[in-house]
Amino acid sequence: MFYRGLRRNNFYSPWVENTGRLGRLGRLHFTYKGNLELFSLVNNKWIKIWSDTRDTASKVEAVLLPEASAQLRFESATWGAVGPITVERRRFRNLKAAVSASLWSQVHFTHGPSTRRWHTAVLDAGKMWIFAGDDGELKNDLWYYDTVTMDGWVDVSESGLWPSPRFSHMAAMQGRYMWVFGGVVQSGLSKELWNYNMDNGNWSFWSLPGPTARESMTLVDLENRLWMFGGYDGSIRNDLWYLTTGSDPFWTLITSSGPSGRYSHDAFQSAGKLWIFGGLTQEGLKNDLWYFDISSNTWSQILEGNENGPSARESATAVVFKGSMWLFGGIDAKNQSDEVWKLDLLDL
Repeated sequence: MFYRGLRRNNFYSPWVENTGRLGRLGRLHFTYKGNLELFSLVNNKWIKIWSDTRDTASKVEAVLLPEASAQLRFESATWGAVGPITVERRRFRNLKAAVSASLWSQVHFTHGPSTRRWHTAVLDAGKMWIFAGDDGELKNDLWYYDTVTMDGWVDVSESGLWPSPRFSHMAAMQGRYMWVFGGVVQSGLSKELWNYNMDNGNWSFWSLPGPTARESMTLVDLENRLWMFGGYDGSIRNDLWYLTTGSDPFWTLITSSGPSGRYSHDAFQSAGKLWIFGGLTQEGLKNDLWYFDISSNTWSQILEGNENGPSARESATAVVFKGSMWLFGGIDAKNQSDEVWKLDLLDL
């Protein structure tokens, strides 16, 4: 379950963490408007035990007999019904609640890409396309999985004109083309630019002046251009380029002071802005947040790093949905993470 505006010690944090656990039932904090219901074994109905229509944290209390258990669910106009949630009284104290139904579901298949990392994935017409990566050796195979029909992986790898094996490259969709730039190839760092035509299955190679050969940069489609930021080319970069696509593509360098050089960061677009979060810099890991406004060609720093938000990290993934940034995983100073964080960009 996701919480918005979690307050601790009267401090409001724009970041919200999904822990997969509600914590002690004696104090459940919600700021989404909704109802908390208890399933009654007496009349087999859900009974409302708490309702909140305010945007403030609220307290919920429940009492169970020793060794008893019950089911709760949270329902709101925003999320619908979440749960049921199994509640148990353990050791006669410390009521705890955990979501018993998983929010994740695994898709099983008998044939598909090898296990790998440092590949890319793009979405086109309901199909998820996976290209290249590392499974112990460099790969350059291309697969898609149809998320609508869910009828298995399809390998479209062919001979002929084809990018060499690579990892830590970047890929982005624009129109009916998947564009691929850079990465690590057998001979070292690459500055190759390719596109794949979804309609005829052909690759095209473009030899253009532009960014240096590099890896672990970001590539984002924004306002009919592909925006590339940062990466590692032997040194840590903070240059910003955009690619004008079409029949005669070309790179353009943006000269504007912005974030420090970094790689393995996150980038996404929202409301005409290119957003950058975290990554690995010369000074170490970061959890700062910036955006580049393409209408004014200026950078703005939004968060310098927040101890109430995600830890400084690299290699996380982020997407935007309905005005909120969703962040998953990554590597911080201690370990690899399975955290999910949500940031409401409209509140910034």
